[in-house]
Amino acid sequence: MLPRLCRRLLTIEWLLLLFILPFAVFPTPQRVWVLLLIPLLWLARWVGYGRPFTPTPLDWPVWGLLLMTAVGFAVSDDRLSSLPKVTGMVYGTAVFYAAAAYTHAHPRRLWWLVAALLAGGLIVVGIALFAVRWTSKFAQLDAILAYTPARLLEVTPGETGISPNEVAGVLLWVLPLAVVLSLAILRYPRALWRELRGMSLVAALFVWGATLAMLAVMVLTQSRAGLLGLAAGLGLMGLLAVARLRWWLAVGLVLVGVAGATAVWSAYAPEITAVLVEQSGERSVETMQGRLQIWERAITGLREFPLTGMGINRFRVLVFDYYPTYFLSRDSDFAHAHNHLLQAGLDLGLPGLIFYAALWLGAAALAWLAWRQGVTVWRRSLALGILCALTAYFVYGLVDAVALGAKPGFIFWLLLGLTAVLHGTNFGGEALADTGSAKASPPP
Repeated sequence: MLPRLCRRLLTIEWLLLLFILPFAVFPTPQRVWVLLLIPLLWLARWVGYGRPFTPTPLDWPVWGLLLMTAVGFAVSDDRLSSLPKVTGMVYGTAVFYAAAAYTHAHPRRLWWLVAALLAGGLIVVGIALFAVRWTSKFAQLDAILAYTPARLLEVTPGETGISPNEVAGVLLWVLPLAVVLSLAILRYPRALWRELRGMSLVAALFVWGATLAMLAVMVLTQSRAGLLGLAAGLGLMGLLAVARLRWWLAVGLVLVGVAGATAVWSAYAPEITAVLVEQSGERSVETMQGRLQIWERAITGLREFPLTGMGINRFRVLVFDYYPTYFLSRDSDFAHAHNHLLQAGLDLGLPGLIFYAALWLGAAALAWLAWRQGVTVWRRSLALGILCALTAYFVYGLVDAVALGAKPGFIFWLLLGLTAVLHGTNFGGEALADTGSAKASPPP
């Protein structure tokens, strides 16, 4: 009787996670108890199915990060400021395992996870139009920015709006995948029909619309790190899509890039020079000079707190006590170390950084295997899109970051869950016939 009740409860797991979402994104000590529903869901799965969660190849890195999250919270000198990042990590893990469980028995549900990921990207687009503090970095886009809505939404009192760089980083979890799927729809329309049947037209319109909306907001953010990451992700798509000519294509892309860079330099040399000298001497975390100062202090902090880190979400404050900068006052808040690897180490120590790196390596390996050995064109396209998204964000994360446990971080965990379940469903007997064999070329 009890196992049956638990299995029925798990049929509404996603509804319960949706209910928990506001409490995880905006936690307070008074309502954080709502997150106890997450271990209760795992307990229900244990009673109903004999295991607390569906096993995935990424279990060890995930649980290692959770362990170091507990350590980072324990050593924090201000647990109230660390609480939002902790709840974000716990909630993200719940989303990851819910995704794994959702498709375990029904691999066709994979496409609903894709739809949820794209919907997450559209939510970010909607919030960005009202909550981002738009900045001007490229004069050519100022006229377009003049038509965007005035910011009407304050995410939390006292904040000056969401950083466009953070919006760009979040979109990189979704946009490269959307671009790959959009191109795959154009190239393999019949395969899409065989995969989704009557939903194929709706799916195509949804993917194309989401791609255009996210691409437009990505451009409007004027985030140099975001655009660099997107270029890296789409460049990888081009290299992997043309299997026989990939090295010739690589040489061609390099030559085109050099020629394009030369042409841009010839046309905009004064503007580029101004950027390289840090906007006429301005000292800001938005400049490379500012980032170098932050990275230097982040490395020092990691050396001095190697086992536990400085406490989750505490580097942004403690840096002024231990390693004051000459260009930022204590009233400034640069949020993170502007490098996702350094930020993971500062939050969780070197053990946490190792688990974080293992999570990335594991996800990349799973996506690569799914792309190489996928049984349908669409599974290979999906795997290619995931590879491009991981590459895009990793490159972006070398000069900027969306910290672990950040408010939109559950989208990243959904991407990881999609990666894990794609690998798990890619080689079963569920494969469908399409326009190509298992070795068919992926989309361009």
